[in-house]
Amino acid sequence: MDAEQFAKGFERDPQEYARLSGKAWRNARDELIDPPIRWSHFFTHLMDGYLTGDSIDIADAEKNIQLYSGNSTRHLLRNITETTEKAAYYKAALTPHLNQMNFHTINQEMGDSWRHLLDPEAHKPLDYINLAAIQARLAVQALRLIETQRGFYTQLLDEKPKPTPDDLMLDRSFVGRITEIDAAVTLLQVVKEQPFDEVANLTILPAPGKYEGHKGKSSDFLMIDTDQWQAHGVQVKTRVWNPNDYDPNYVSFIDGVVDLGNVKEKDLPDGRVVRQAVPGLISADYLLHNEDVARYSGFTRLPEFSGLFGPIYHARETARSLEVHMDSSDRASKAAANIGPRLLQALHAPTPET
Repeated sequence: MDAEQFAKGFERDPQEYARLSGKAWRNARDELIDPPIRWSHFFTHLMDGYLTGDSIDIADAEKNIQLYSGNSTRHLLRNITETTEKAAYYKAALTPHLNQMNFHTINQEMGDSWRHLLDPEAHKPLDYINLAAIQARLAVQALRLIETQRGFYTQLLDEKPKPTPDDLMLDRSFVGRITEIDAAVTLLQVVKEQPFDEVANLTILPAPGKYEGHKGKSSDFLMIDTDQWQAHGVQVKTRVWNPNDYDPNYVSFIDGVVDLGNVKEKDLPDGRVVRQAVPGLISADYLLHNEDVARYSGFTRLPEFSGLFGPIYHARETARSLEVHMDSSDRASKAAANIGPRLLQALHAPTPET
């Protein structure tokens, strides 16, 4: 038998997940999501060590970050995410795991930030070009999710007369993950626009494991001032409806509509105007109109932008379909101006008395 055909004979059809229950379902789920969870625990360990001042084996951390950022692990986690997206269409119980996997979609572009955080003497802080390249890579990921979401809608319209609550939950997962990537692009823009002597002290990282799932303090990102040794969490929402459920001493919000401007207005027959969330506008605008992308992503020899020409070219095809909702450009900078002062004030707020 052809070797490739042999391998395909062991692949699980996404629809098969819907037929599983009990132990068979738990085993299939755990087999699928175990590698992302293990890697998230690893970065929780690193963040714990940094924030508490505990000793970290720098050489071991460096080796594992290199493995995590490399092509093999990158492809593994991407394939797991794509498989889970397909399976979640038939088994909604997988949807929350998709949200957790977005940590890796963002974090795999952040290896240099982790290295600098853990060993600043050996690894210089990210400069302007480093940050611009990470923003471009993240924006490409956001547009990939938009393309996948549209495929989900096409399949839904072909197979079902109207969406079920489970279908809507999966759609909200796409919306939330795209908004989260837009927030990452914006947070990096906040760093880029800091005064020259302060850029090196501000690190933005996606929140791993424990910091992402703690009730009342759950964060999607962590902001760290390495000079003053301050930390603060950032929770990203498509719309913020429940701010009182979170402790403001630990976490601040980014609202996708209000703060990021990911919104369109729709006229109703009765004359009213409603606002609808349109995730991905930050990333689409960044790829289409940002001067850094135009300057560095063409036939450049800059290593930071290596391999980006093709992905950006492809992502722009999807990005152009969102231009109808863009009333302005330079959206990342405008959003950074909205959130930057507030988040930096929260980062440097005095520690409350206990």
